[in-house]
Amino acid sequence: MNNINNGNILNIYLAKNCNPNGNPAEDNMPRISFDNRIEVTDLRLKRYVRDYLIDIGKDIYVSKILSGKSSLANGAKHIMADKRIEKSDQLPEFIDVRLFGGVFPKKKDNCHLTGPIQFGFGYSFEKDVDIIETQIITTFKTSEDNDGSVGSMGKDYRIKSATIGFDGTISAENAKHTGMTTDDLELFDEAMEYGVIMSKSRSKRGQFPLVYMRLEYNDGVKFFSRDLTEFISQKEDSQDYSELMEYLSEIENKIKTAYLVYDKRYFSDNIESLQNIFGERLISREFFATKVK
Repeated sequence: MNNINNGNILNIYLAKNCNPNGNPAEDNMPRISFDNRIEVTDLRLKRYVRDYLIDIGKDIYVSKILSGKSSLANGAKHIMADKRIEKSDQLPEFIDVRLFGGVFPKKKDNCHLTGPIQFGFGYSFEKDVDIIETQIITTFKTSEDNDGSVGSMGKDYRIKSATIGFDGTISAENAKHTGMTTDDLELFDEAMEYGVIMSKSRSKRGQFPLVYMRLEYNDGVKFFSRDLTEFISQKEDSQDYSELMEYLSEIENKIKTAYLVYDKRYFSDNIESLQNIFGERLISREFFATKVK
């Protein structure tokens, strides 16, 4: 039996001398929001989770699609040709579908499952972050049968430093439809802790998790909080969490458990406040304090 309750997620990480999420429409420059903050899509964050799950040996639906040709339709045909999925109700066999949902394109039988875990876009708390532009040269072979190579000039874009915050939700109702289990949720927690720092991409080096907090609401409570990042303000070169602590105090009677993993150099000043709010309902530890199974 799955005892999945509604919940909210706060995820914060540091991005330093890297490109958190390039925009292909802008020569892969870091994405910038309308109010001059660094922007990261929810798809990028979910990619960290999926990549980590692949690394620990889990079967992932989206990666199977993308491992074929570039289009989604061709990728889906590739799966069906391999008889990986023969009918839409096989989708929940993949953990990323149970977490995030998915679409299974099939003639006259498109299946769309909305996943229980959803995120908005992530934004830096800082505005007007410096972007560093560097000229680079890429060398590649002209053909398989040719020993020659050519070089191509390009540009590499990186931000100097930004603290990026995501807000997310967990829907108990959607968990029933995808079959997400408490074991799946524990693996998701693990992926949120390790996914960003374990990213192998050259442009993503320099990212470090700072805060991961998951609020689980009481059994049967039909509630989601406001965007938790709205209660975190930028004060010169750091973030102020005092308003968030006040808001959590207001809704604490709806919260069954608060799960917290944090960087002590960044977040330790707030632990006492959370202990006063939640008492024994707070389950907390520092990042990377436990061994991954």
